[in-house]
Amino acid sequence: MIGEFNDPLLEAEFKSDKKRIPNTGDERGDDTVSELSRLMNTVCMEAASEHEIVAHLESLGYNQHRIKKEFGYDDIFGLAQEMFAKTPKKVREKLKTLDNERPLWTRQLVLLMAIVVTMFAFVDGSWSMVLWIISWSFMGNFLIARSPSERPPSEHLDVVSAALYMGLIGIAIIFAVFPIGYTELSLGMFWWGVASWTWHQRFENHYLDSAYGLIPIGALLFASVFRAPPAITFLILCVTAVFMVYDLPKLPMPKVWKWISKNLWAMLPVTLYGLGQGLLLMALLQQSSLQWNALGIGIIVIMLMSAERLVLWLRNMLKELLWADDVRSRRIFVTQTLYIAFKYLFPFLLVFAGIFALTLNGWSVAQLVPLINFGLFGLSLAFALGLSSLNETDPVYKSFFAMGLLSLTAIPLLYVLLILNLILCIRFLLHTRRVENYGIYLL
Repeated sequence: MIGEFNDPLLEAEFKSDKKRIPNTGDERGDDTVSELSRLMNTVCMEAASEHEIVAHLESLGYNQHRIKKEFGYDDIFGLAQEMFAKTPKKVREKLKTLDNERPLWTRQLVLLMAIVVTMFAFVDGSWSMVLWIISWSFMGNFLIARSPSERPPSEHLDVVSAALYMGLIGIAIIFAVFPIGYTELSLGMFWWGVASWTWHQRFENHYLDSAYGLIPIGALLFASVFRAPPAITFLILCVTAVFMVYDLPKLPMPKVWKWISKNLWAMLPVTLYGLGQGLLLMALLQQSSLQWNALGIGIIVIMLMSAERLVLWLRNMLKELLWADDVRSRRIFVTQTLYIAFKYLFPFLLVFAGIFALTLNGWSVAQLVPLINFGLFGLSLAFALGLSSLNETDPVYKSFFAMGLLSLTAIPLLYVLLILNLILCIRFLLHTRRVENYGIYLL
């Protein structure tokens, strides 16, 4: 494996005799191997084989001499096999149930329909609610992604419930502070119900699970088709939202709230990232008519859904390159990483080729600027997903928030989005060519 990753905090925690890792109730004992297994709990739980544990141990600096001295094993594979065997199978299965096992296409289908319905049902709504929904969705995603490694499996539903309560609190604050009506409240409750489906999979059958996710969409369509008054629409969506969370804890445990309070500072960059995205989206949707916006949102959705699939390909290709035997020099390695990065970006560049192809039909470039802006925003999301999958999140958060604020100024949105993509492109290419420094995150 090329490169090395060191985690001094993990090493210091393990070296300290006074800081023993408590037995959490599983069948692992209190020996040193079990303690190391608990310290690397997520790694051991998610590892498909002992080879992934070997890679993590090597990246943490566990060499032959150290393993022999601290654990008594002759080689690193013996230690990894023991750690893999000691990881409780029943705990591994419990953790697996917390992961979102629904296929990518079901989540994309439901979210796509929710976005389309939102665009046409809430044309004249206030942006305060939209900005909160986007920011809150990032906050909830952050907590739910973090909970498996920091909270026991039994508290997962409490974390989901707490994240939904945070959404309600935000909706109530916006209602109290800003002059909004039933339209904005309906928008909030609609996405509150969609979020409950996104964060908690209730059915193993994927078709049944997808149908359950379509309930809020169906309720909103029903109210729109029959032209229900805003107050009635709000009432329908409230009933629907309550139905969507019927199986979640009514009051999350106090220790879950305490855990969330400790993560508020860590959650701030993610929240600002969501706010930056919301500000840019607000600027995009205010630049042209509903028809152009519908086409632009379609471009963004296609690019984002493609990025979610392509980022899996990107990670696999970089991981295979790290373990390749035919990489004989640093120059060849860097060339191949940049080639992989370009192949990841190529499908998104085709979108711009399609937009500029419209000039052949008599469209001027000036007329196509709104679509170009939507395409640039979609490209920035592709860069963000690529960088986030490679554990390079800080520049993404800062860049989106800064450009979101910049979109509020008199600077043309086209320039703002070009600057954003230039920053992210440079970071993406530089980070990809140094993939050996963080190869542990690709496993």
